[in-house]
Amino acid sequence: MFDSLNLMCPNLKCAYAEKGEMLYMNDPDHLSNYSSRYIIAPAIIKFIEEKLMYYCQNNLFINDKVGLGTKLL
Repeated sequence: MFDSLNLMCPNLKCAYAEKGEMLYMNDPDHLSNYSSRYIIAPAIIKFIEEKLMYYCQNNLFINDKVGLGTKLL
C-alpha cells in the first residue's frame, strides 16, 4: 500500500510549505500542484517500479487464459 502520509508529514509533523512553495491548496484536504508533481508523483512512480521489479524477479506474472496478454497474479 502506498503511504502518502509519511511523505507529506514526516515523523508525523506536517509542514504547509517547502522551499517557498505551498504543499496544500486552500485547505489541508487538497494537495497543491507542487506537492503533486514534486513529492507525490515521484514517490508513486518509484513505488510502482519497485512493485513491478518484485513481480518480475519473483516470476509472479501469469499468462492470460483469454489471450489478452500478461497480468499480475
